[in-house]
Amino acid sequence: MNKVLKMGVFNFYNNRKTQLFLVFLFLILCLFPSNVFAHKVYIFAWAEDGRIFTESKFSSKKTVKEGKISVKDDKGNVLLQGQTSDNGNFAFNIPESIKSDIIIQLEAGMGHQAEWKLLLDDIKQARKGGNNKEFAQEQKEELIKQPSLVNIGSGILIIFIFFILIAYFKKKRNKK
Repeated sequence: MNKVLKMGVFNFYNNRKTQLFLVFLFLILCLFPSNVFAHKVYIFAWAEDGRIFTESKFSSKKTVKEGKISVKDDKGNVLLQGQTSDNGNFAFNIPESIKSDIIIQLEAGMGHQAEWKLLLDDIKQARKGGNNKEFAQEQKEELIKQPSLVNIGSGILIIFIFFILIAYFKKKRNKK
């Protein structure tokens, strides 16, 4: 039975139109990789009352514990580093040395990385006692929308296509 199943899958590849379709589909998926993310990490930041606050979570809503935080200026110079708490938060006083937008980067382990950019205008406003928490909250909600059925279906399709491509190349290798 296993031999019959394998032959059926390999006969599927002998069709030239099928091969061209798979190559075309693979190229389309490479051009639109945003649907591939099944497990992503997010960092959100806002400035309020002279401090910058961050919140780090995975797409599964699990918090990032002991994630490495790096705060950099727009030239890539590291201004400070820290680590998220058990509930995924990190906060710090706004350094007086900040003269540009800042980028807050999160490394959550196993290749999970994210960043958030805070504009200099928002930082200046927070130094004077203001905040941009509402704006950051709107951006956060837009970023973490639940995946649609199209995204889920695309992810399953990508896995299926990779399986077919692997089987196809194994067949070609075995012919030689």
